[in-house]
Amino acid sequence: MTLWEKIKESMLSNPTSTVSEKEAKMTYEEMVIFAEKFAKGLTSSCYGILCNSELSCAMALLSCFAAGATAVPLSIRYGEKHCRKIIDKIGMPYIISDIYGELQTTDIDMGRYRKPLIKPALIMCTSGTSGNPKGVMLGEKNILTNVGDIAEYFDVTEEDTVLIARPLYHCAVLT
Repeated sequence: MTLWEKIKESMLSNPTSTVSEKEAKMTYEEMVIFAEKFAKGLTSSCYGILCNSELSCAMALLSCFAAGATAVPLSIRYGEKHCRKIIDKIGMPYIISDIYGELQTTDIDMGRYRKPLIKPALIMCTSGTSGNPKGVMLGEKNILTNVGDIAEYFDVTEEDTVLIARPLYHCAVLT
């Protein structure tokens, strides 16, 4: 089972559960529908994700997973210089962003991205505190195993509300 199939199955088992940020709210079912629709327009194998909104970031990540594309979360909070270092290092050809309101892709024409032998679902970049940011590749199996392990020791049900107080570009939050 792919990462997207597992996420989709899980979300659709609780279709009316919601994800919200400030006044914006989407049901799991709406997010799945959006991700699959947006994914149809994703033609590259790798996308940087640079969003103001965490909800938009989640929708972009889900869309990449649905398209089978590698996602590279970036942070506006780290500033343009930091993001440029990551973009230059990885060479992704496109960015998914909500800078102009709705999610859209922008061609940054780096053209230097080389697919690894084993395609990562995510490339999570370090903050670069000891120099330049470094990309850590996480495969679908890595993510599924980690999420499964976490699910074993947290007993979260559809009755629970979970507050995520950190941005999705942090690996511990995302996985």
